[in-house]
Amino acid sequence: MLCLILTMSGMRLRAQTLEPISTKFADPLARGEGTLRIGYEYARFSSSVSGQLIPLLNLTIGLGRGLELDLQFPVFRERQADNQPALAGGGKVGVGARYLLFGGETHRYAVSLFGIVEPPTGRKQLVGDGSELRAGIFADRSVGNHIVLHSNIDWGTTVGGLSQRRPVLEYHDAMVWSTISRVVPVFELVGDTNTATGKTELALQPEVIYRSCTHVELKFGFPIGLTSSSPGIGIRAQLAILWDR
Repeated sequence: MLCLILTMSGMRLRAQTLEPISTKFADPLARGEGTLRIGYEYARFSSSVSGQLIPLLNLTIGLGRGLELDLQFPVFRERQADNQPALAGGGKVGVGARYLLFGGETHRYAVSLFGIVEPPTGRKQLVGDGSELRAGIFADRSVGNHIVLHSNIDWGTTVGGLSQRRPVLEYHDAMVWSTISRVVPVFELVGDTNTATGKTELALQPEVIYRSCTHVELKFGFPIGLTSSSPGIGIRAQLAILWDR
């Protein structure tokens, strides 16, 4: 039904599709293009500690001239022990931007800068009372006719508030095997390191992207923890709705 509504609305497909769940495109959307993503994430750290994002909302809008606006809002649910009630509440609203440095849609590569600010909104017991600042660089590269590589690296920290400062380096890499099939395989390597303590979480994330129709994609990923501090098991899912001007 959603596919039918979007098709009858006359919207054209935007140029970029098949974006992995965790690793983002370097090439910003063109003016008038947009994507709405509704995601779900579950991670189990031990027999009694688990966390969920239900949902993770992300709206991306192309502003033109290589500039893109990114808005995000997560809702968390966290359980620290089996005999304790779960905490649930809104996360920090994020406002970010992506700017193309060179390359782009007409090239086989792209490199862009990314930055986001997350003011102290949401439930403090879950996300603290400080502001989050993150900045990084994204890159895309096409290899042959079917393989596209994506790489993100960014660093962020907490400022203000009473929460402990948490400087984190994040690094996400993905390989997308793009074919004419509706089902597209993806492999991601997703990690982050607390640069103050050295604590590292790293996961291999095989996933599939199902092209339901021209404007709708369904994505499912299954992260597998590779370090002792990483979640042992998890699941990530996302519905992406894409449109053009």
